[in-house]
Amino acid sequence: MGRAVVIEWRVKDTLLDYMQRNPDFVVEASGGAEFTGAAVRLPAVAAADGAIEAAGSLSLSAHGGALCLPLIGAVIRDGGLWIEDPLEEQTQRRLVDLEPDADGYRTRLAAESEILFLYSYLSGTPFGALRVVGG
Repeated sequence: MGRAVVIEWRVKDTLLDYMQRNPDFVVEASGGAEFTGAAVRLPAVAAADGAIEAAGSLSLSAHGGALCLPLIGAVIRDGGLWIEDPLEEQTQRRLVDLEPDADGYRTRLAAESEILFLYSYLSGTPFGALRVVGG
C-alpha cells in the first residue's frame, strides 16, 4: 500500500467562475473528495511506481450536464492527469499535461480532451496549478 496524499488542483479560475455562476451548477463528490470553490481536492495514494491514484472522485457540471468536468478514476502518471473517459467506457483519457515547477505542476489541456470543453479550450491552453500534498 502506498502513502496517503491529496491531489489539489485549481482547474482553471475562469472555468470554475463561469460554472459556479450557472444556476444549475452541481458538485458530486465521493470518497472524501471536495470542491472548495477555488480548487478540487482528491484524496489519493502515491504508489511505489510513481503513479498517484485518486481514492475519491468529483464531478462538476453546469448547463444541465452539457458542461462537465468528471474527475473520476483520476491518476497522475506518464506526465499527465488521466480520468475515466466519459465518452468511451473502460478507457482513460489524458485530461491535462503536467509540467513540474517549484510548487507542483503547471497544467495544460491535453489535445484529446478539447472535446470535453466543446472546443472552447484548445490543446495547450494553460489550466490551473496542481500539487500533491501530504504523506
